[in-house]
Amino acid sequence: MISAAIPALISSIIANIISVFLGAKPERFEVGAIPDFGFAVSAKTLLISAIVAAVALIFCYLLHGGEKLFGKFIKNPFVRIVAGGGIVIILTLIFGTDYNGGGFAVIERIFEEGTVRPEAFLLKIIFTVITVSSGFRGGEIVPSLFIGSTLGGALSPVFGLSTEFGAAIGMTAFLSGVTNCPLAVSVI
Repeated sequence: MISAAIPALISSIIANIISVFLGAKPERFEVGAIPDFGFAVSAKTLLISAIVAAVALIFCYLLHGGEKLFGKFIKNPFVRIVAGGGIVIILTLIFGTDYNGGGFAVIERIFEEGTVRPEAFLLKIIFTVITVSSGFRGGEIVPSLFIGSTLGGALSPVFGLSTEFGAAIGMTAFLSGVTNCPLAVSVI
């Protein structure tokens, strides 16, 4: 494991240098109100993290189960993709475009305005599971940031913490749960 860490670190630094050179701007989110460290804040952070991690496990289960379910009922992969795309279009007409794509605008809104819709994480789970399960590829990491930040942001006021702080906790906990790489996610 250690032998792979050094090449991974070097390649990530080189990739960052190249992407910045080519004009890519990294996403950065400002966490406004960070509470003073103490037992109560630590306990609340741990509780939010545990809830978010449990939802991450459910999300992974739904992704794998959804793919099997789509495959069971719709054998042809092209028909499966058309059906999944149709479902996503109908859901978009009902709920709007916030849940399509990566959703960075929603994440930015949480950190800039401190606002989050409590059902946003659930809707993004539904959109992502249908999209990926029906055969569309890519896009599980950025939706994970969306789901984690909206869930953490929605839970934080219940525990007396700022929405932005809860969103940061949720983003980290959810991505850690989905990727099973908590150390790497903590460094990010």
